[in-house]
Amino acid sequence: MIGTGAAAAADCAASNAPPDVVIAPDDRSATVFPDGFIVFGGDASTCAVNVAVPIPDGYFGVYKIDSRGFVALATGESATYSVTYDGDTQSQVVDGEYLEDAFYTHYFGTGLGPIASFDAEFGLAVVGDGAAGAELDSIDVLAGFTTWDAQVASVTELSLGRTALVTHLSATGGLLIGDNQAMEREDSVGVFGAVGSHIVGGTAHFDLGGGFLLDGGAALFDQSVGGVASNGALLGLKASYLQPDDGASFRIIGSAGLRLAPGMNLTFTRHYSDGSPEGATVLVGTAGHLFGFEAEAGVLVRPAPTSELVFAVAVSRTWLGVDGYEETIGGSNLFPIATATATGTFDAVRLRAAWTAELVEDLDLTLHGAVGQSVAHDALTANVAFVGDVQAGAVSEFFAEYGARLGWALSPATTVSVFALGSTGSESGTHLQAGAGASMKF
Repeated sequence: MIGTGAAAAADCAASNAPPDVVIAPDDRSATVFPDGFIVFGGDASTCAVNVAVPIPDGYFGVYKIDSRGFVALATGESATYSVTYDGDTQSQVVDGEYLEDAFYTHYFGTGLGPIASFDAEFGLAVVGDGAAGAELDSIDVLAGFTTWDAQVASVTELSLGRTALVTHLSATGGLLIGDNQAMEREDSVGVFGAVGSHIVGGTAHFDLGGGFLLDGGAALFDQSVGGVASNGALLGLKASYLQPDDGASFRIIGSAGLRLAPGMNLTFTRHYSDGSPEGATVLVGTAGHLFGFEAEAGVLVRPAPTSELVFAVAVSRTWLGVDGYEETIGGSNLFPIATATATGTFDAVRLRAAWTAELVEDLDLTLHGAVGQSVAHDALTANVAFVGDVQAGAVSEFFAEYGARLGWALSPATTVSVFALGSTGSESGTHLQAGAGASMKF
């Protein structure tokens, strides 16, 4: 028992032998070897263990207990391992024909510290004849501890991930409805792909006559930003009205659009302090869906016959549904969470501008950008094991979108292009993409 850090003592009635102790250097764990703690058929015994691995003052604590032993049983016989801590008894039963090692893990929450040590009673009982037996060879104790604020911060990361998904996927969706192309152009269909976050898809543009336009597209995407990775299908559709050219200095624009991402695969990341030097980082997968609509009004100006300027203001509402999930408890995640299926509502106002010009014959350039503010309406509640229900507020953010597209007409009907696209959220960070595409007029 000499040294600094964790220490342990045991009084094992079955062996009356002092244990050997391995002391971990981080003061969070210890291993006890209750030498000779063996029980034969028809008997039961206990082993009192005190492990001086403390839970600090003001921290929520949990003890992870790994017990190892050996069991020799015939058909109809059984062995029961049990641990009792603070009035809570957890057991594991091994029965039937069995001749091999036994291993089991239990978790005991402590509530708020300070807790001086893990003081528990290990029980071992065997049902069978005199040849049946079981032993307890080693006990590993690991202490984890966290604060309320640390868990609130980790759940806030999950809330931020939902905001990030809405902010940046909406920007990516602009590729499907022509945000990086001239508004007034010939009917066409096209394909495109991008890296940074991977996306590949197709688009179409139709002039329906009388000033009415229709843009749409579909893509497969895989992107990661703001603590959430997502992949799935993305669909976009926008119907617009552009005032016919009657020689006025500007023309009125109005549009309404939909975006949909059904059946997305989502992976959220959160971090929290657990007593280890590096803390805990947890990734968990779930599924979700996104649906939103946007209405836009603005003007189109032609400073020259081969160029156009668009200025518009848009308002949108998006619903993001995320399936409930439960994290897995383990040594790297001693405070797992469970969340319920929930749908969050997000509103946004966006100011957009785009300039398209023919630089030289057969070469055109579009520069586009937007700034906006999103408003998230719904808090997120998660049940944190050994802590309780933790609620994090909805995360709203200011955002900017920006990009450029350069198109080269290979022929009167075919154009190839390269483009770059970025979006930055004041809370969720920056997402960048670069890609290429091709379109055919008809």
